[in-house]
Amino acid sequence: EIQRRLTEQLLSPVRWAPTLRRMHEEGADRFVEVGTGQVLQGLVNRTLGSDVEAVGAGTADEIADITST
Repeated sequence: EIQRRLTEQLLSPVRWAPTLRRMHEEGADRFVEVGTGQVLQGLVNRTLGSDVEAVGAGTADEIADITST
């Protein structure tokens, strides 16, 4: 069972864009990329456009700042 599920997980497509769109439809308008990169922020902006905010947080202090606003 574990091997089958792992294989399924590795071979199944990532549903990034449909998931983002659904989150936005449900009211999400701010997306936080935790880590030092900016790739996911760019994907959010390209997928949803300018009516959402995509921000990054690469340190514990940045995460604390984002979660306190």
